[in-house]
Amino acid sequence: MGRLKRRKPNDYFAMFSQGAAISQRAARALEHALSSGNVDTEEMRAIKKIEHEGDTHVHRSLDEIEKAFITPFDSEKMADIVRGIENLTDAIDQISRHFYMMRIQTTDPFIEKFVALLIETTDHLVNLTNNMHDHKRHPDIVKQAIIEINHVENIGDQTYQQAVYELFDGTKDAIDVFRLHTLYDQLESALDVCEDIADNIETILITLS
Repeated sequence: MGRLKRRKPNDYFAMFSQGAAISQRAARALEHALSSGNVDTEEMRAIKKIEHEGDTHVHRSLDEIEKAFITPFDSEKMADIVRGIENLTDAIDQISRHFYMMRIQTTDPFIEKFVALLIETTDHLVNLTNNMHDHKRHPDIVKQAIIEINHVENIGDQTYQQAVYELFDGTKDAIDVFRLHTLYDQLESALDVCEDIADNIETILITLS
């Protein structure tokens, strides 16, 4: 008999909470690495370690889901959530690597805004995943977390539009335009990934209601 057959159903939801917590730590590590307005390369390396932790977590989780006899809902949908959260951690790691590869040494107000939004959205994701197991008794908590994640993504869209608009005002060096445009793309995409996770969870929870 496998170990998972004796687990309580809500233990499976811990997979999502743990993955979201890893993404949250990666976002906070990014914020810390940029907190002085300059890029702290040593702090950026910490994000890669967190990303490796995320890889280990997703592989372990997928293995447990595959071996499970009974799961709270469809195992493929569970795996999709686990992978989606890991995609968010990967996206944050990609952002940190872009700073290094493109030799970006300082931040700007748009980068700082995006990072603040990334912190906010990962906080909401942690709240969402922490309450998934209790969604029937406290649906408003889960619903509000999903609404907040979508709201943050909308602000991210607006921030991106303004950032790119100002980027092409003709005063910046072409190389800087390329560097920053790519970085803005990655920051905005990370917010999109979080929204996709929330939307996926919402769809699943509707079927369980």
